[in-house]
Formats: sequence, C-alpha cells, structure tokens
Amino acid sequence: MNEQGRMQIEIRKLKCEIEEANQEREAFQHALTKYQEYLDALQNERNQLTCELEDRAMCLDKIRREQQVLEAELSTLKTQNAQLQEENEALLSENIQEIQHKNMKLTSKYEALTKENTELRQENAQLEKKVIELQGEVSRLKESTTGFAKAILTVLQKRMAEQTLKSLLTRESGKIGRDETAKELS
Repeated sequence: MNEQGRMQIEIRKLKCEIEEANQEREAFQHALTKYQEYLDALQNERNQLTCELEDRAMCLDKIRREQQVLEAELSTLKTQNAQLQEENEALLSENIQEIQHKNMKLTSKYEALTKENTELRQENAQLEKKVIELQGEVSRLKESTTGFAKAILTVLQKRMAEQTLKSLLTRESGKIGRDETAKELS
C-alpha cells in the first residue's frame, strides 16, 4: 500500500471518528436537552414549591397572629374568671353567714314557740279540767233549778196574761172613748 492508500484509510478512519464524534455530540446534545428539560421541570417544581411555601408561611403568620389574639383573649378570660371566682367566694361566704344568722333566729323563734305551745297546752288542759268541773256544776244547778224554773214560768205566764188583758182593755176603752167623742162632735 502506498502512501495514498494509507491516507485514504486514515481519512476514512478520521471520517468514522468524526461521524462517531458527531453521533456522540448529537447524543450528548440530546442528553443535554433532556437534562435541560429536566432542570426546567425541576425549576418549575421549585417555583411551585416556593409559592406553596410562601403561601404556607403567610398562613402560618396569620395563624400565629390569630393565636396571639386568642392567647390575649384567653388571658383576659382567665383574669375575669379569677375575679368572678373571688366574687363568688365572697358572695358564698356572705350568703352562708346570712343563712346561719337566719337559721339561728329561726331556731330561737322555734324554741320560743315550742315553749309557748307547751305552756298553751298546759293551760288548755287546765281549762278542759275547769270546763268539766263547770259542766258538772251546771248539771247540778239544772237539776236543782228545774222546779224553780217551772214556778217562775207559771208566774211569768200569769203576768203576761194580765198584761195582755190590760192592753186589750186599754185599747178597747180608747176606742169607746173616741167613738163617743166622735158622736158628740157630729
């Protein structure tokens, strides 16, 4: 082989190498394009995640502000609750003392009324005994005065009859006198 043949072989080799290099370059270019697309997709995803993260950060800030407001309200409510508990305890203590005082008064009144009731029962028992004694005396008086009452009744009936006769006579004599006066006048 001559020099020209060798050079052609060399040229073919170089052309093959160039062809392979071009294919590798195209493959590399294709891979680079794919890698760039992948990077772009990752960048888009990163941008979306950044937006979501910013949204979540804003939500978290809002939640923290609301939490601070709620904590302030809770603190206020705890303070009010403590005040109300103190007031309730004071009122409860006052009411207990008032009830105890009223209870003592009522107990005293109850004892006085019980004592008075006992005394009244004793008086009532004594009066019942006296009533029984008086009923016995009345019965004895009735028995002893029955005859006397009949005698008085007879005397009274006689007097009433006499009184009735006198009234009739007076009335009749008045009529007669009027009649005679009327005759004389006519």
